[in-house]
Amino acid sequence: MTDNKKILLHTCCGICSSYPISYLQNEGYEVTAYFYNPNIYPEEEYQKRLEAEKTLCEHFNCKLIVGEYEPDVYYEYVKGLEEEPEKGKRCDKCFALRLEQSAKIAKQLNIPVFTTSMVISPHKDYEKLTKTGN
Repeated sequence: MTDNKKILLHTCCGICSSYPISYLQNEGYEVTAYFYNPNIYPEEEYQKRLEAEKTLCEHFNCKLIVGEYEPDVYYEYVKGLEEEPEKGKRCDKCFALRLEQSAKIAKQLNIPVFTTSMVISPHKDYEKLTKTGN
């Protein structure tokens, strides 16, 4: 497989990443899933989502990289925006944190492109995610 068919997929949960993994594989991509979500609270919820992601990636024979669970990094990154509503400025910062980290990992692994499973969620702002990712 050529490098231009490799892609890093930032994943937030098994529900949101199942279709993108399947779709990208069907399009001929070698998908590497990257689970980096320091924003998930409590840690028990984080662990449930991670376990679901592991099961999903095993099902699709998809490589999974698990980023550090670092809620302190997230809290510092969004400091002062705690009262922002869903889809507000706190979400913008959270998107930036996770996508910047995804871009770094893609670069380290020599994967030329990355995306996120969050773009298919009806609870996330596709336009903001796209702008941030670009």
